[in-house]
Amino acid sequence: MITALKKVTIIGLGLIGGSFALALKRVRPEISIAGYDLDEHTLLKGEQSGIIDGYSLKIDDAVKESDLIVIACSLSQTVPMALKAIPHLKAGAILTDVGSVKETIVTKIEEVLPANIHYIPGHPMAGSEKKGLDGADTYLFENAAYILTPTTKTSQNGLNTLLDIIKALGARPLIMSPSEHDHQVAAVSHLPHLLATSLVNAAGIVKDKYPDLLLLAAGGFRDTTRIASSQPEMWKDICLNNRKAILEVLEIHESALTVLKHSILEQNSECLTNTFASAKRIREDIPSGIKGILPELFEIVVVVPDKPGMIGQIAILLGQKDVNIIDIEILRVREGDGGTIRFGFLEREDAQRAVEILRNEEFIVYPKF
Repeated sequence: MITALKKVTIIGLGLIGGSFALALKRVRPEISIAGYDLDEHTLLKGEQSGIIDGYSLKIDDAVKESDLIVIACSLSQTVPMALKAIPHLKAGAILTDVGSVKETIVTKIEEVLPANIHYIPGHPMAGSEKKGLDGADTYLFENAAYILTPTTKTSQNGLNTLLDIIKALGARPLIMSPSEHDHQVAAVSHLPHLLATSLVNAAGIVKDKYPDLLLLAAGGFRDTTRIASSQPEMWKDICLNNRKAILEVLEIHESALTVLKHSILEQNSECLTNTFASAKRIREDIPSGIKGILPELFEIVVVVPDKPGMIGQIAILLGQKDVNIIDIEILRVREGDGGTIRFGFLEREDAQRAVEILRNEEFIVYPKF
């Protein structure tokens, strides 16, 4: 059974909260969307731009009679906001959050959760280089993995209702336990941020000796460390809230680095080759999706000349034939030599048509399905 929603309240009108409101208004315009934020200017901007239908500076008024409450504030504020909102929720209301750590949040919220409130922890694997309400994007969740971590207290009706909303937003829901979530994101999201931070700081130390070092830091180094530009306060909160799982994967990484270090010290060519080959094989098994943990796509790789507008030209060619591109990744570009671009499609038929269309336009295309 799915409950028809009449009112939704977004607590925290930043990038995720604003995008949730925008997307919901696009797909379910009949639903009234209320906002609550500590910054009145943000709320006023949200109302004036039509992202929300109204707001209140009092959390009890904002959540009054709401069918769904989405806590989309910072990780450190998620539990405090939930504790403030819960006493004012109507019976049968669905409460969810978007925090990137689940176990600590779930434990604290469920300690005070009444039996007639349906709490379903969530984590949309979506983001943007833009921050705050100004970065809100109605298509932010399109094709993104949206993780839900129901517990033994979660009602099936509440879960079904939230799943219906998430699918309507264009996201792809994945269900797992809070513990499974925290350990998996520690390995594929949190650890990479820590390693990017470490790489940049190590380069900073080397830069003291070689001042022009960063002039060489293009290509792989820039791509690998891009995420080190994320918000320090947010990542401090993530590390402290997902401490156990992060420490476990850090130990695994330290062991892997030790193997590499000893292989180099001992000039063990076989071990080095096997280590690099193993990483290559595992990397090739990663499902191709730009928005989190997604099912495998049907891919093609296109060789393009080094000219402006080539991605746009290909996108227009395929769009004119109603071929829907889900994912684009620049694999390799060298000045003067052109490069290769990977395109991902949800349907095999779209990938096959793309190959035919582009080859008819004399592009070199390699199917990868």
